This record gives sequence, structure tokens and C-alpha cells, in this order.
Amino acid sequence: MIVDRDSQHGDNRQRNDNVGFVSLYLASVCNDREEDIFFNRRGVSFELSARAGDYEKYCNATNCDFLKKKPLPSFGWQQFELRATFLGALTSDEDPITLKLKIKSPDISLSMLSTPTALADSVASTFLGNKEHGDVIFRLGTRELHAHRGFLSARSEYFSALFNSGMRETRDLTADDRMVVTVTDFSYDEFFVMMRYLHTGSLNFLAGPDVSAASLFKISDKYNVQGLRDAMEDCIVDNMDVGNVVATLFDFAHRFPTLRQTCLDFIAEHFDEVRKTGLIEKVEWSVENYRDYAELMNEIVKIAPDSVVHKV
Repeated sequence: MIVDRDSQHGDNRQRNDNVGFVSLYLASVCNDREEDIFFNRRGVSFELSARAGDYEKYCNATNCDFLKKKPLPSFGWQQFELRATFLGALTSDEDPITLKLKIKSPDISLSMLSTPTALADSVASTFLGNKEHGDVIFRLGTRELHAHRGFLSARSEYFSALFNSGMRETRDLTADDRMVVTVTDFSYDEFFVMMRYLHTGSLNFLAGPDVSAASLFKISDKYNVQGLRDAMEDCIVDNMDVGNVVATLFDFAHRFPTLRQTCLDFIAEHFDEVRKTGLIEKVEWSVENYRDYAELMNEIVKIAPDSVVHKV
């Protein structure tokens, strides 16, 4: 919301209240500081109202699509109401101007995208990273993360099976009988963000360490954290473009049937644009990936337009 009580504008010229307007906008932003994790919001409806004293102004918008682009998308009203109308309804400088917002979205739950609730934060602080309440220690390189087996077992079938399976990696115990689990295939930051999601149910990563949607997809697939996995897959698809689809496909997506097909479909639809980037030719082959990459290249040839195949 853009409104000020001062009579001076940014360039120190007097503002005429009769022509100055209040602007209200709803903007969609990324869910992390590196602006890697963004969820498209399609078909969003929202109601905005502003109240000053006894005066209230209301507007609504329906079927808005918040899709990733630069600048980030927003919807609203540049001339929501005359500034003088709001300021004239106030009886003193201490009177508030109150905003109310209602959002409806058919896509991913907006509550998952918001900041964790106070209760969720309390749960996380009690059971995650708390040595006093923890009875399992995850070791990742030189760092450790304390957690509670009972909580994780209730939240995840994977961890429930892990803690009760008697697997070798869970047999190590500390002197005070805390279970020790060694994690070698993911970083501490990736593991911590996944664990925080399990504790809070929130996809808001602004306050956490910097991680990518791809890394969260892979770790949530490994540990069968379905909600996080599905959200990260949606995020990867939402942000797919001609500049990253080749890397996405060859780096990891080819191991996941649905995501693999999505990448191939995107390449087929934008074949000329993808080909002109030269990224397909720059794929790095190795003995380890040769069989998989050869199969992918064969699939790409199959979806290429006939004119391109004939040129080759």
C-alpha cells in the first residue's frame, strides 16, 4: 500500500490531496533469498479493503496469474482511492489505516508458502536442533543436527522405518544412548531445510540457508518427504526455460520419469530455441553417464523436427 501522512512528496514538492491517490497492490515474490524458488500462482482471486476511521473502501480481483518474470508480478489498483478521502476520515495522527486481504488460490496451499505460524516455530525450536529434547543426532560432515525420533517417526514413514530397522548406520549410540545417523550424500544446509519443512510444514525459506529447488527435490525424493518433493517439482517446472531445461534434464531429471518427460516435452515444443543456445552440444559426457546420456540424446533426436534431423 502506498500512502503517506506527510504533505511533502519524495522530491519535496507540495502534494495536492485532491489529485493524490492511494495505490494498493498484491505482489508475488520468491520463497528464498537467492530467488531460485518461485511458485506460479494461477487463477488467484483476492479481496482488498482499506479502512480509515469510519470510512472503508473495498475492491476485488479474480482469476489473476502470478507467473515468474522480471519484475515480479503484481496486481492491484494505482488509483485505489483519493488520498484526501482516507486522511480526511482520520480523527488524529495516531489513528490507523487498516488493511484486510483475503486470498483464494486453486493451486498450492498459500499457508504452506507463508511464514511458519508461532506454533510451528515453537515445535521446530523444541524438537529440531535442541540437544535437551533430542534423542537422535544426524552427522553431516563436521556438523551435527539434533532431532527427536518420535516426532520424525510420526511425520515420516522413511524415518520411522529407519529408526526401527536396526540398519547399521543407526546402530551407533552416544554415551547417553542417543542414536547417531551419518548422512553422506547431502549437505547440512539441504538436510536442515528439509527437516525444518517436516517440523513446520512451511515452504517459506527466506530465513533459512540458501538451497536450490533441484537440491530440495532430490533430498525430499530420497527421504520420501512427498509434500516437499511435489512442491519442488512444481517449482522446477514453473521455472523451466530454454536456458535451463537441458541442464535440468541431464543433471538429474532423467532419473525421474515424470520430470524427464516434462523436460522432453518442453524441448520438443521449443526445439529451435533450445538448439540455438548450443547447450545440447556442450553436455559433458563421461564413462559413468554414457549409457544414460546416449539414451537421452536418442530421445531428443526422435522429438526433433524432421527438417533438423535431415540437416544432421
